[in-house]
Amino acid sequence: MSFRQDRTNPSSAVSNWKGRSDTPKGHPSTQVSTWLNGALFGGQIEATGGTVSDAGGYRYHTFNSSSNFVVTVGGDLVDIMCLSGGAGGGAGGWSSGGSGMGCGGGGGAGGMLQVDETTIDAGTYAVVIGAGGTSPNGGYPGQAGGDSSVATYATTSNGGGGGGSYANPAGFGGGSGGGGGMRNSGPMLGNGASPTPAGQGSAGGNATTFNAGGGGGGAGAVGLTGGGSGGVGGAGIDWKSLGTTYGGGGGGGSAGSGNALAAGGAGGGGKGSYYVSPSNTNGTANTGGGGGGVREYIAAEGGGLGGSGKVIIRYPYVA
Repeated sequence: MSFRQDRTNPSSAVSNWKGRSDTPKGHPSTQVSTWLNGALFGGQIEATGGTVSDAGGYRYHTFNSSSNFVVTVGGDLVDIMCLSGGAGGGAGGWSSGGSGMGCGGGGGAGGMLQVDETTIDAGTYAVVIGAGGTSPNGGYPGQAGGDSSVATYATTSNGGGGGGSYANPAGFGGGSGGGGGMRNSGPMLGNGASPTPAGQGSAGGNATTFNAGGGGGGAGAVGLTGGGSGGVGGAGIDWKSLGTTYGGGGGGGSAGSGNALAAGGAGGGGKGSYYVSPSNTNGTANTGGGGGGVREYIAAEGGGLGGSGKVIIRYPYVA
């Protein structure tokens, strides 16, 4: 890395301020501060890894799969969004005679950890992207999503699975909690789960009637209660107001007829479903969205799959 001439000596910085025609004028203290931060302390961060883009005075490194973040010049501040994989939605039970036995809750969104203005030094940092959770057939809970991490700087909890109605109506905890499911035999209604640990997401919604599962919790809002139809998944978060929302919860399964769908939460949450499991019950890849819950009726199908996670690292940068 090379330095500009006016960063090689503080006296040059003051001289520039005094009147060189080819240099923008500024206060001498600003010029000396620029020299100190640039030449003496190593300048702005230089790094590789992920998909690199520049916008609004920042450089962004976006990771959709596991890789390394390699910092060749460090010592400055970075912001990190670390999002784990969303959980699979729960699935209702079924019988060969065509008698539905329950409704699945929506999968919880992956945990979102936001780290602001932390100093990073030169080095190689492993970035791990968590996979989305699956959903077994036959009335079982959705499975948790995988953790995402940035070396020692950020590790998120996984998303919580939706309630599996027949086998386990209660939602499971995680980055965001899974929505509660229900089963007709018993009968039993499941409550949504709280985020575990707290601070990375929201709780899932409860199942309050024998018609629908609760929505999975989102990174920014709780999943809604399942009543006459499946509960809507909780909304995610637009990190740093960049225009893209991540971490939506999955919608709860519905007992209504004709593929009645409860919406997934904004930020990649999958829709809930009544009869079969269409592809839009899956959480969107690299959003950490939870999978939608499903009410099985005459076919043994699982709920929607959770969306995989994502990591974004940014720092001030002048090209």
